[in-house]
Amino acid sequence: MFLIPAVLMVVGCAAQDVEPTPTTQAIADAALNTVINTAVPTSTPVTLPTPTDTPFPIPTPTEVYEAVIIVVPTRVPPGTPLYQSWRLETAVRPEGAGNITLSPRQENQMYDRGSTIIATANCDVDFLRWEGDIPDGSDKTANPMTIIMAGPRILYLICVDPLQTPTGIPTPTPDTKSTPTPMATPMTGPTTLPVPIPTLTLAPEPTLAVSPRPPSAVLTIGEQDQTAGLGTYCWSNDRGVGICADMYGLPTAQEPLLADSPFAAYFQFFLDRPAAQLELRVIPVTVDDQLDSEAGGSRWWQYNRELGAKFSLPLEQETTVELSPEPGLYVFEVFADWTGLGQVTYGFLVEVR
Repeated sequence: MFLIPAVLMVVGCAAQDVEPTPTTQAIADAALNTVINTAVPTSTPVTLPTPTDTPFPIPTPTEVYEAVIIVVPTRVPPGTPLYQSWRLETAVRPEGAGNITLSPRQENQMYDRGSTIIATANCDVDFLRWEGDIPDGSDKTANPMTIIMAGPRILYLICVDPLQTPTGIPTPTPDTKSTPTPMATPMTGPTTLPVPIPTLTLAPEPTLAVSPRPPSAVLTIGEQDQTAGLGTYCWSNDRGVGICADMYGLPTAQEPLLADSPFAAYFQFFLDRPAAQLELRVIPVTVDDQLDSEAGGSRWWQYNRELGAKFSLPLEQETTVELSPEPGLYVFEVFADWTGLGQVTYGFLVEVR
C-alpha cells in the first residue's frame, strides 16, 4: 500500500481596506465640530487695514569734527605784574576856566596798561597848552592830545583866565617943553588909538604828584628786623592817583628771620592811619614751593594758602601777636586793607627752630 503524501497548502488572501467608522471630535471651544478625515473648507484670507504710519522726524545730519586743543603753558616770570591799571588825573588851570573831555571815558578814570586816551581841551576863553605827563616830543599846544597809559598820569589843561581884562587906554602926558603950532589937518577918518595887549599872569607850573605806592611794613622778632616783600596790591593816594598790580607769587626777603617757638611777632605798618582789616596767615613752605626767580632781589613763593593758620591782627599801626608754630620754614602772609586807599599783600620769611 502506497502512502501518498498530501500537502496542505494554505493560501492566504490579502486583507481588504476597510473604511473606518466616521466619528466626531469637538473643538476645544465647542463652537465648531469637524469630521475627522474629511476635507476642511479653504478659508478666505482677510486683509486687515494697515495703520497709517506717522513719519518720525529724522534730523539733518550735521558734520562733526574731532578737534584736539594743545595747550602750551607759558611760564610767567615771578614778580611780573599780570595785570595793571592806572588812574589818569586831570585838572584845569585856572580852576573853573574850562574842562577836559576824555575818550574813552572810564569810571574813576582807571585805564588798563597800554590804553590810548584822547584828551580834548574845552576852555571858556582861549586854550594855551597842556602840562603834566604828556608824551615826550609832543606839541604842548596840540588839541586834542593823545595819552598812552604806561603808568599813572596827571594831565593839566592851561587856559586863559576868563577874569583877566585889558588895562585901560593910557592918557597921554602933555609935552611942556614945546608947543607945536596947530595946523589945519583934513579929517580923513576916525583916529584909531593903539590898545595894549593885556599881560596874562599864568598859574605857576604844576607840581606832579609822586606815583602812588603802598606803605612799607616791617616784622621784628627779637633783635631781628625784616622789611616785607610787596605782593598783589591796589592802591591810590589822597589825590586820587591809583595803581593796581596782580603779582605772580609772593616775594619775601632772601634770608629768613630765626625764631624759637613760642615767640612774639611785632608788625609795623608805616602809614599815619590804622587799617580797617589786618589778617595774618602762617604758611609752611619747602624749597619746592619756591619759584625759580630772584626778581627784585627777593625770593618768590607759590604755595597752598589753605595749609596755613589764620589770625586776625589788632587794627593798629604797631601790633604784636604771640605765635608757637612747629619747627620749619614759614611764609608770613599779611593782608591789609585801608578804607579809601586800597589793599596790600605783604610777605615775610621766618624759620622756626
